[in-house]
Amino acid sequence: MIRVVWSNREKTVLLMKFSHRWTREQFWNASQSAHRMINSVDHLVDVIVDLSVSQSTPRNLIQMVVSSMRMTTPQTGKVVVISRSTLWSNLYGYIKRVYPNDVIAVDFVPTYQDAKTIIKQSFSVDELTDTPPTLGYSTSRFARA
Repeated sequence: MIRVVWSNREKTVLLMKFSHRWTREQFWNASQSAHRMINSVDHLVDVIVDLSVSQSTPRNLIQMVVSSMRMTTPQTGKVVVISRSTLWSNLYGYIKRVYPNDVIAVDFVPTYQDAKTIIKQSFSVDELTDTPPTLGYSTSRFARA
């Protein structure tokens, strides 16, 4: 499961929180939900991708990530990935070499607090939640404001 939610009332930070196991379909649905949510506002939106508990990856992961990066819009601000695993930063490095025109800037950090620090440095963010929301529902239920 992948949960996609706003992290603050101002809708300037979007959180994509991945569960232990997730599928290609869930990733695609979450990417589309995030894209729609970002496009629903007229300002920059930073994105936190929380992979801290993710333990498995679907097949065709590289193609999935590249496709997701191609979906970014001018409203997409900083992207911060939370994970203690080097898998994600190594994957990003590979994608950056093979698909240099499709890569967006991504920061990798080990904790949600580190992600908050990077996001807060980019511009003034009010009331970013102190802890990430728990996994509670699927991405197909996101509500547009």
